[in-house]
Order: sequence, then structure tokens, then C-alpha cells
Amino acid sequence: MRTLRDALLAELLAVPGSRLNGSATFRLPGNINISFDEVDGEALAYHLQQVVSVSTGSTCSAKSLEPSPVLLAMSLPRHVAESAIRIGIGALTTETDIEVAAQAITASVAELRSVRRRA
Repeated sequence: MRTLRDALLAELLAVPGSRLNGSATFRLPGNINISFDEVDGEALAYHLQQVVSVSTGSTCSAKSLEPSPVLLAMSLPRHVAESAIRIGIGALTTETDIEVAAQAITASVAELRSVRRRA
């Protein structure tokens, strides 16, 4: 899981304006929490729903539209917490899943930013 997580994380951190939330070292092997400047996390999760399953909150507050209380408790600015998505990688996740997720997330971030800039 750690190898797959790190591969996906490397792809996502190559996106300009991306930011890993939390420690790069001290985290669960199947967990990524990442923010993208100029992208609303809820909009990104909605945009991805047919391809990749992501969440915007912690597991215990996944149905809330509020930013993750954990991210806010980590003193992240509210706009960073609001742009965050949480990605889980499990025992059944494959390299192909990681490639599909990286492409879908990268494309969705670019599209959402483009829409925002046109508005």
C-alpha cells in the first residue's frame, strides 16, 4: 500500500498548487490528504465520483459539508481545508487504479481551475 500511495502522491504533488496535508512520514500507509489551490474539495469530489472515490472530510464526518475538523485543528487555513480531499488506498488497489486516479484527479483539478478562472 505504501508504494502505491507514494506513487499516487508523487503524481499529485507534481500538480502546481498542490499540498500534502499532514506529515509525509508519519501517516497511515493507505492514506493521502491533499489540497489543491483554487479548487473546492466538494466540487472535486463530485467531479470525480464516476471514476475515483474520494472524500472531503475525515471518516467520522464524511457526510458533513464543513471542512475536516482535523485539518482545522492542525491549524491549516480554512481555504486549504476546504480544498482538501482524502484518498484511501486499500489491499485491493492496483497500479492501474493508481494510474487512473492520478490522471482523473489531475484532469479534474485543471478543469475546475479553468472553469473558476472563466467565471
